Formats: sequence, C-alpha cells, structure tokens
Amino acid sequence: MKMKVKKWSEVAVEDLGSGFTRQVILGQRMMICRNEIKAGARFDPHRHEELIQYVLKGKLKFISGKEEKTVAAGEVIVIPEGVEHGIEVIEDSLVIDVFSPPKADYLKQKEHYLKK
Repeated sequence: MKMKVKKWSEVAVEDLGSGFTRQVILGQRMMICRNEIKAGARFDPHRHEELIQYVLKGKLKFISGKEEKTVAAGEVIVIPEGVEHGIEVIEDSLVIDVFSPPKADYLKQKEHYLKK
C-alpha cells in the first residue's frame, strides 16, 4: 500500500442533523473523523471500538455509569473498546476522533445514539 495525503477541505461533509457534521478518512485498520457539533447535542449511552478524541474547540461531558469527565479544548479523552458512555455537548465543539479498528456501526450505517 502507498502513502496518501488527504485534505479535510476535499473530504465530503456528512450532515447527521441536530447541528452535527462529520468528515471521515479510513485507513486499513483505523479511522479518523473530524466532527463539528453544536452545543446542546446529546448522544445516548453506547459502546464501540477504542476511541481517542481530541477536542480542538469547545467542551463536552462524557458520562459512563456514575463517572463523569468534562473535556475541553486542548484535552484528549481515551475510551477503551466496549466502555459504555453518553455525551453531552456543552459548547459548540470541533473534535477529532480516532477509532481502531474503524467503527463498525459507521461502516454499516447503523449509528443510532444521537439524540435529535
């Protein structure tokens, strides 16, 4: 396989509704997403592959059982594979998600946890 260079400006923007847009670049065993999410969006508790999320702008609250973590611009959260979590978007946010392996429910177009 050869190296590839991608520009976010050339990657299709998916509008998922409720002020949430996403761009996705797939590798062989990883996936990176650029997400813009408006304040007030909520994601129901869900599980997926391992996630590292870097918050470039804004603030989000992650809820896992009784544990809550607020992640702001310049911070990173690591969520192990299979850990159930919900998300509340506190401020308009720009985040980068890295999944390994690529997120199966996205690939199958079966995501269902965004509250609209």
